[in-house]
Amino acid sequence: DAVGRHSSSGGSKRKTRVVEIPHIVDRQALLEASDTGLTKQDLGLSEDTYVILLQGGNYEPSDRKGWDTHLQAFARFRELHPKSHLYMHPIESTVIPSEDNGGATAPAYVTRKGVHLKLGLHLYQLPEDSYTLDTELHKPARVAALKRVADVCLHASKSEGFGMNVLECQAVGTPVVTTKFMAMEDYTKLGISVPHRQMLFDASLGNLMAMPDVPGLVDALSELHADFRAALGLDDSTGEAARAAAAALTANMAELAEATGQWIEEKFSAARVGRAFRDLIEELLEEFDEQAADHARNYDEEEDYDEDDEDAEDEAGALRASQGGGALAVTAAPPSFAAAPLFTFIAEDAPRIVDWDMPWVICGPARGADFNKEAIQSLLWGLTVRDGESFDVAILPVLDSHGTPVPVMQPDGSGLHQDQAVLIRTYLFAKVQQMDPRRITIMWMILQHAESGSGGGIKRFPIGLVNLREEAASKARIGSAKAKSLHFGMEL
Repeated sequence: DAVGRHSSSGGSKRKTRVVEIPHIVDRQALLEASDTGLTKQDLGLSEDTYVILLQGGNYEPSDRKGWDTHLQAFARFRELHPKSHLYMHPIESTVIPSEDNGGATAPAYVTRKGVHLKLGLHLYQLPEDSYTLDTELHKPARVAALKRVADVCLHASKSEGFGMNVLECQAVGTPVVTTKFMAMEDYTKLGISVPHRQMLFDASLGNLMAMPDVPGLVDALSELHADFRAALGLDDSTGEAARAAAAALTANMAELAEATGQWIEEKFSAARVGRAFRDLIEELLEEFDEQAADHARNYDEEEDYDEDDEDAEDEAGALRASQGGGALAVTAAPPSFAAAPLFTFIAEDAPRIVDWDMPWVICGPARGADFNKEAIQSLLWGLTVRDGESFDVAILPVLDSHGTPVPVMQPDGSGLHQDQAVLIRTYLFAKVQQMDPRRITIMWMILQHAESGSGGGIKRFPIGLVNLREEAASKARIGSAKAKSLHFGMEL
């Protein structure tokens, strides 16, 4: 599907496996909730007015939901079809805090982060009677009823990971107009998915998005508008044949709506989603058990057993004992680093975009160091696999050639020392790398986040796993005596 194709591309060298497990969409609950009796007359509109619904979040500076292109599309569509109305129900960034504070109005310092819709409506010269801007936080029944009373939902986002609104509108029988990209392409069955104009790179999101095509959206809306008029007998055709054609079109639309509804009930049911999670977890556990068994057999049966591996385990055990035992226990048969590395290394100032499969990455030092890879591997395996500890980041204390610890911070306290080594989960490194390209900044941001207690806090590995080479060590010693002794909640 579209999500799978996109997730497997993008220049990554990794072989990505995509398993689709959607959100749950309870169609019957939506139908019941939306059955409030809300009519167009209740909205101050006539039955022959074509109502276009915009519904979704408006709290991203990137305008990921495409509010601007939606306004442009409606302005052009209205020139062709004046008897149309745009009903906008955005969730504004200034409204969200009130929901968490008993409905109180957000204070003045809570500023808008999304599109200034009032200004956009003014600039596109849309008359006030051509639209409704409803910024209230409604009860779920009202939200569902708006989806049902509309003639079409315009939801041509630049990107959607799932697009709940797209599915919910179709679930209550309302066609949608979307962008033919990612989940919107996969999940548009009742309506039209419009090819995008071009791709966009958004640095704030760290991903590619698709620019909705305004003329294409106008064409799609016009096509569905023609069906709307024909079904109501509002087109220019007259006579028995015209009435029969209108009746046939209405029947076909109802049949498609019901077929789409049945598809939603089956594919997005709680039972099916639950089974998908269960099957995936069972499959992954089976794969893990097989891999663990393979590692154990290789460890026990390998004839040319590497004495360095045995020495690494002995050293890891000694390091564990020196730190108080228990917490840093090593499993009986961890995979060797050479056979199945758990981590890779990054030392460049601006490292490559994540394209590796290892679950961890060690960042730094910048000027060269020797790592006891097998000891780190054994400790990491014991912590995460056997003991089941959950953490995202760990400090690997670095020693210079004289056995003096390299300070965590720069001597003036301005930031992380460039020769410090930090172990980070790859997924977290990849996420933060979307925000900043510099290795030292990525490390700093992740440590700051972990210091707050997120992701299990900051782990500290034993001393002796990382040693600076002589040339680098001589530079690292400069100013170390001036460095603070307490940083990131750890005594050095």
